Amino acid sequence: MGLITAKGLLNVLSKVIKKLSTTELERFVRFLDKDKLSRINYMDFLGKVCKVSNKNHNPFKSVISRLSYFLTQNKISSGALLKRLASASSQNTSAAPGIVGIPTNLFAEFLKQKVEKKRNLEELCNYSNMIDIDKDGFVTEADIETCIKNLPNMAFFRNGGAALTQSTFNSQAKIFPKTSRLSKEKALAVCKQIRDALAVKRM
Repeated sequence: MGLITAKGLLNVLSKVIKKLSTTELERFVRFLDKDKLSRINYMDFLGKVCKVSNKNHNPFKSVISRLSYFLTQNKISSGALLKRLASASSQNTSAAPGIVGIPTNLFAEFLKQKVEKKRNLEELCNYSNMIDIDKDGFVTEADIETCIKNLPNMAFFRNGGAALTQSTFNSQAKIFPKTSRLSKEKALAVCKQIRDALAVKRM
């Protein structure tokens, strides 16, 4: 798991790095650590690249990138992963009727075991809470897919994903009040939350 051939890595790098020639990329790949079958540990490679990256390195985005790679490498969808985690858990895994959700603390433990082994659990709990877009305490398929689909979106991950530390829709009541009217101030606040949420998702 997490192994890629030198040729496979070269093909990937050739697609995403346009400023270097194929010869330069081949020389770079040639000097990477490989196992007896000339395969490269992708996760180790990614970790080293992130470690020496510039000051704009975004650890939360790195977590999402690794999670996306984990899903692709294991040929499993985010929904199937959550169902698998739910079947092995004794905790409540129903975010809503018919929706599988993994408690954020449990999802952080999964990240620690399978995706980001070198990061401490407290840090991963923080990132797990950020993945939980609506802040209902559960990581759902929609949460994961939103994060992965926004990997190219700089605004989504700005300031280490600071915008995701609080939900724009984190009211404990998931419905609008029926017995009283919204005040003008509350209505303006709701409009601002909707605008901010759309900006994060680039809509």
